[in-house]
Amino acid sequence: MFKKDVCGWAGILLGSMALLLVITHFMAGPFTPRPSLESIVVTKTVAIKHAALDALHGKPLVEKAKSVGWNIDRILSVISAMMGTGAVILGIIGWARKEEHRVAAAAGLLGLATIAFQPAMAIVAAIILAVLIAGILQGLLG
Repeated sequence: MFKKDVCGWAGILLGSMALLLVITHFMAGPFTPRPSLESIVVTKTVAIKHAALDALHGKPLVEKAKSVGWNIDRILSVISAMMGTGAVILGIIGWARKEEHRVAAAAGLLGLATIAFQPAMAIVAAIILAVLIAGILQGLLG
């Protein structure tokens, strides 16, 4: 059974590990410290002030290229997306090799669940935020 459905079982293993990684990162993370809202606002305000003063003095606006740094959260997100995609690909290969359809489908579904987890959680958070805002507005407006 395992020798015949190698791609499907490998996809299930890879998809399971990827889904476990995504859920663990979601529940325990983020692991990289984030700057506070106050420091972000102060930094942006100072940058706007300097840009406005430079524009008043006739200096050309110089845009600074921002390099996006790699941190542990970004690395985990990329690794989990790669593992989820690998599980989907292994499921497709298993299906194409006429392996057991349930095994190939399980590999593909685990990979898709991994890939869709973060956007789905963002949508759920947006819905909860909208409900909270509607509740606050309803309480304020009567």
